[in-house]
Amino acid sequence: MFFRKRYAFLLVFFLCKAQAQLDVSFGYSAYLTHTDLEGQLNHYMDIGLDFDHYGGFDSWFYGVEIFSLFSLDESNQNYLSITDLFAAYELTDVLGGYNFNFTLGRQKRLSYLEGQRKDHEHPMHIYPEPWSFMDEIWHLGLWEGRANWDYLRPIQKGLTGSFFTVAKDQWLFTVFLSGLFIPDSGPAVSINKGIVQSGSRWFLPPQSEFILFSQRIEALYWLHEPYLKDVILNDSVAARFRFGSQDRQWFSLAYAYKPVNQIYFKVDGGFSIDKKAVDSNIHYQSFKHSLFSMDFGMKRSIFKTVLSVTQEKPFKPKAPDDWIVPVLPETTFFSSYIELDLEKYYLPVKSLKFNCLYSYFHDSESGEEDQLKLDLNTNRFKLSRGFSVSAHSRSFDWKNQAFSVDLGYWYSIPDEGGWFNVSFQWHIGPRFVLESQIDILGTNREEKSFFNSYKHNDRVMVRLIYLTEG
Repeated sequence: MFFRKRYAFLLVFFLCKAQAQLDVSFGYSAYLTHTDLEGQLNHYMDIGLDFDHYGGFDSWFYGVEIFSLFSLDESNQNYLSITDLFAAYELTDVLGGYNFNFTLGRQKRLSYLEGQRKDHEHPMHIYPEPWSFMDEIWHLGLWEGRANWDYLRPIQKGLTGSFFTVAKDQWLFTVFLSGLFIPDSGPAVSINKGIVQSGSRWFLPPQSEFILFSQRIEALYWLHEPYLKDVILNDSVAARFRFGSQDRQWFSLAYAYKPVNQIYFKVDGGFSIDKKAVDSNIHYQSFKHSLFSMDFGMKRSIFKTVLSVTQEKPFKPKAPDDWIVPVLPETTFFSSYIELDLEKYYLPVKSLKFNCLYSYFHDSESGEEDQLKLDLNTNRFKLSRGFSVSAHSRSFDWKNQAFSVDLGYWYSIPDEGGWFNVSFQWHIGPRFVLESQIDILGTNREEKSFFNSYKHNDRVMVRLIYLTEG
């Protein structure tokens, strides 16, 4: 996250016919608590471009989704995120009823066809499945990378490589192989005269002072930019087995050995007599972890429930003994998910969702709370133990307009605080959509934690979207 990101204005047009869509939006965010930190603003404006197109013909299908954000203020928060970009070929009903699929590119969800549809009246139906249900619901950032310049709403990015899938009847098996790795992308950050700066309200700067010889000493940071090959040339392997159907009940297992999605740094620091400061040389560090996920799911006419378990075992990177090296504990995550589908009862509430998350840290040397703070400082995920509830209204239609509202609340037990969100969506005719969101964060604890760190980021957001279809 310390890389200085400079994205040129890039607009990608695809000359596709069916189901292609390009959304152009203008966004405005007003933060209710003012900040005095250098470079950080209280009001942000941006233009967003979101292009997506999924389709297929004969035994081929493909997908592309590109999101870009261009800042209209001096924060310099410009982004380009390719979340999906893949092509796939599938052979159905061969060798006694087996289906074979080969996908190449970036894919955020495993996709496979319901069956080979060659007639134009019935287009192919593509089923998407996550590697881990828990990781997708909680945005843990363990399995797949994220574009997380806004840490409350990270955008999931897919794994890049080759996917081999074989399926028959109720079971499906996928193997993923890759020699490329694309890490998380966060806020634009720069280093000016040893001081780490960012125009993003969601960036937490590193420690600016040290106590040395009973005196406060300034900390100066210098980034040793790595070679590009040291970042992206990392191998990965993963496999997933699923038995059953997500329309009824299913069981899935997934395993991966791959780089940790977040960018980490090791620090070589020492006291400089000339500068009377601590010189901290920051070196990029990529290290790997093993992941194991297990999901049990059941779906009926009115409800859907999923129980999930994920275990992460990071492998400590090598560095001299006197360097500061990121240490992540082996962790097991437990999650339960319940969704009530009330749409057929003609109630104002279309669906209700409830989630619980519990994280257990194994062999923690400095205690669970310290490990939690370490993870949150690197912005890997939001909660370690907590729950969320959300309610989604049905669409209220009138003439050529439609209106809907969503309510959500996330509570962190260690923080003794949470995040309340209200979202409105108003379709103004067939082309324009007006979205408004309110975020309120708060905690009762004084020590550093996720909601405590970001409790001054209460905000109101408005976005006007123009929808186009190819």
